[in-house]
Amino acid sequence: KVFEVNGVSSEPGHIYDSRYNLFEAYKDVAKQMILVSNIAIENLKIGVKPTPLKHFLQVIKNHFWATEEE
Repeated sequence: KVFEVNGVSSEPGHIYDSRYNLFEAYKDVAKQMILVSNIAIENLKIGVKPTPLKHFLQVIKNHFWATEEE
């Protein structure tokens, strides 16, 4: 068995169980998205500054393209 942890950018792993129905899987993903949104709202309220989009895109670019040159 392989278990991977990606934080808020990943979906709940249990939804891939073949015994789990699609409707429940979508419901769980929606609940997770609401929870993450609520955490973001609370962080903004206490003064946490969001990552600027330009910086975020640069990090993504560096992650995916930096390894090609190595």
